[in-house]
Amino acid sequence: TVSDAAQVQHVFFIFERAVRKFQGDADMWMQYIDFTVQQKSEKRLGKLFARALQLHPRNAAMWVRAASWQFFGMSNATAARVLMQRAIRINSKTKTLWHEYFRLEFHYVLKLLGRREVLGLEIPQGDGAASGATEERGDGAAG
Repeated sequence: TVSDAAQVQHVFFIFERAVRKFQGDADMWMQYIDFTVQQKSEKRLGKLFARALQLHPRNAAMWVRAASWQFFGMSNATAARVLMQRAIRINSKTKTLWHEYFRLEFHYVLKLLGRREVLGLEIPQGDGAASGATEERGDGAAG
Protein backbone atom coordinates (compact mmCIF):
# COMPACT_ATOMS: atom_id res chain seq x y z
CA THR A 1 0.00 0.00 0.00
CA VAL A 2 0.93 3.65 -0.13
CA SER A 3 1.69 3.89 3.58
CA ASP A 4 4.01 0.84 3.43
CA ALA A 5 5.96 2.40 0.58
CA ALA A 6 6.21 5.67 2.50
CA GLN A 7 7.57 3.84 5.54
CA VAL A 8 10.21 2.08 3.44
CA GLN A 9 11.21 5.38 1.82
CA HIS A 10 11.52 6.93 5.27
CA VAL A 11 13.84 4.12 6.40
CA PHE A 12 15.94 4.64 3.25
CA PHE A 13 16.09 8.35 4.09
CA ILE A 14 17.26 7.59 7.64
CA PHE A 15 19.93 5.20 6.36
CA GLU A 16 21.11 7.81 3.85
CA ARG A 17 21.51 10.38 6.61
CA ALA A 18 23.29 7.84 8.82
CA VAL A 19 25.85 6.76 6.21
CA ARG A 20 26.44 10.36 5.21
CA LYS A 21 27.16 11.31 8.83
CA PHE A 22 29.08 8.12 9.76
CA GLN A 23 30.84 7.29 6.50
CA GLY A 24 33.57 5.31 8.24
CA ASP A 25 31.14 2.92 9.93
CA ALA A 26 31.27 -0.22 7.75
CA ASP A 27 28.66 -1.96 9.91
CA MET A 28 26.18 0.82 9.18
CA TRP A 29 26.83 0.40 5.46
CA MET A 30 26.28 -3.36 5.74
CA GLN A 31 22.98 -2.83 7.58
CA TYR A 32 21.89 -0.43 4.85
CA ILE A 33 22.89 -2.99 2.21
CA ASP A 34 20.99 -5.74 4.06
CA PHE A 35 17.85 -3.60 4.23
CA THR A 36 18.13 -2.67 0.55
CA VAL A 37 18.51 -6.34 -0.43
CA GLN A 38 15.48 -7.19 1.69
CA GLN A 39 13.45 -4.51 -0.12
CA LYS A 40 14.69 -5.78 -3.52
CA SER A 41 15.73 -2.29 -4.58
CA GLU A 42 18.27 -3.30 -7.22
CA LYS A 43 18.90 0.12 -8.70
CA ARG A 44 19.57 1.63 -5.28
CA LEU A 45 21.71 -1.36 -4.32
CA GLY A 46 24.02 -0.96 -7.31
CA LYS A 47 24.71 2.67 -6.41
CA LEU A 48 25.01 1.79 -2.74
CA PHE A 49 27.68 -0.85 -3.34
CA ALA A 50 29.65 1.60 -5.48
CA ARG A 51 29.62 4.25 -2.74
CA ALA A 52 30.37 1.77 0.05
CA LEU A 53 33.31 0.20 -1.78
CA GLN A 54 34.71 3.59 -2.63
CA LEU A 55 34.78 4.48 1.07
CA HIS A 56 35.80 1.00 2.32
CA PRO A 57 38.12 -0.55 -0.28
CA ARG A 58 39.88 -2.68 2.36
CA ASN A 59 36.68 -4.32 3.61
CA ALA A 60 36.82 -7.82 2.09
CA ALA A 61 33.32 -8.76 3.28
CA MET A 62 31.85 -5.83 1.39
CA TRP A 63 33.61 -6.83 -1.83
CA VAL A 64 32.41 -10.41 -1.46
CA ARG A 65 28.87 -9.25 -0.78
CA ALA A 66 28.86 -7.01 -3.86
CA ALA A 67 30.21 -9.76 -6.11
CA SER A 68 27.80 -12.29 -4.65
CA TRP A 69 24.87 -9.96 -5.32
CA GLN A 70 26.02 -9.46 -8.90
CA PHE A 71 26.43 -13.18 -9.51
CA PHE A 72 23.49 -14.67 -7.65
CA GLY A 73 21.09 -11.73 -7.49
CA MET A 74 21.62 -10.14 -10.90
CA SER A 75 22.96 -13.22 -12.78
CA ASN A 76 25.89 -11.15 -14.00
CA ALA A 77 29.00 -13.31 -13.79
CA THR A 78 31.15 -10.80 -15.66
CA ALA A 79 30.44 -7.97 -13.22
CA ALA A 80 30.97 -10.30 -10.25
CA ARG A 81 34.30 -11.42 -11.69
CA VAL A 82 35.39 -7.81 -12.26
CA LEU A 83 34.50 -6.90 -8.68
CA MET A 84 36.45 -9.83 -7.25
CA GLN A 85 39.47 -9.11 -9.44
CA ARG A 86 39.44 -5.46 -8.39
CA ALA A 87 39.14 -6.50 -4.73
CA ILE A 88 42.10 -8.85 -5.07
CA ARG A 89 44.14 -6.15 -6.81
CA ILE A 90 43.51 -3.79 -3.89
CA ASN A 91 43.77 -6.43 -1.13
CA SER A 92 46.18 -8.95 -2.65
CA LYS A 93 47.18 -10.53 0.66
CA THR A 94 43.63 -11.21 1.86
CA LYS A 95 43.11 -14.98 1.69
CA THR A 96 39.35 -14.66 2.06
CA LEU A 97 39.08 -12.84 -1.26
CA TRP A 98 41.11 -15.49 -3.07
CA HIS A 99 38.94 -18.20 -1.53
CA GLU A 100 35.71 -16.44 -2.48
CA TYR A 101 37.01 -15.78 -6.00
CA PHE A 102 37.62 -19.51 -6.40
CA ARG A 103 34.10 -20.23 -5.11
CA LEU A 104 32.67 -17.73 -7.60
CA GLU A 105 34.46 -19.40 -10.50
CA PHE A 106 33.39 -22.83 -9.24
CA HIS A 107 29.75 -21.72 -9.15
CA TYR A 108 30.17 -20.35 -12.66
CA VAL A 109 31.43 -23.72 -13.92
CA LEU A 110 28.52 -25.48 -12.20
CA LYS A 111 26.13 -23.06 -13.86
CA LEU A 112 27.67 -23.77 -17.27
CA LEU A 113 27.48 -27.52 -16.72
CA GLY A 114 23.85 -27.17 -15.71
CA ARG A 115 23.10 -25.24 -18.90
CA ARG A 116 24.82 -27.89 -21.02
CA GLU A 117 22.79 -30.58 -19.31
CA VAL A 118 19.50 -28.73 -19.85
CA LEU A 119 20.33 -28.13 -23.50
CA GLY A 120 21.28 -31.77 -23.96
CA LEU A 121 24.85 -30.97 -24.96
CA GLU A 122 27.73 -33.30 -24.27
CA ILE A 123 29.51 -32.61 -21.00
CA PRO A 124 33.26 -32.92 -21.55
CA GLN A 125 34.99 -35.58 -19.47
CA GLY A 126 38.66 -35.74 -18.66
CA ASP A 127 41.30 -34.50 -16.33
CA GLY A 128 40.94 -30.77 -16.86
CA ALA A 129 42.60 -28.22 -19.11
CA ALA A 130 45.56 -30.40 -20.06
CA SER A 131 43.43 -32.96 -21.93
CA GLY A 132 41.43 -30.21 -23.61
CA ALA A 133 44.54 -28.43 -24.82
CA THR A 134 45.98 -31.64 -26.25
CA GLU A 135 42.78 -32.45 -28.11
CA GLU A 136 42.47 -28.91 -29.52
CA ARG A 137 45.99 -28.80 -30.93
CA GLY A 138 45.75 -32.28 -32.38
CA ASP A 139 49.53 -32.81 -32.41
CA GLY A 140 49.78 -34.84 -29.22
CA ALA A 141 51.92 -32.20 -27.49
CA ALA A 142 50.85 -30.87 -24.13
CA GLY A 143 49.45 -27.34 -24.29
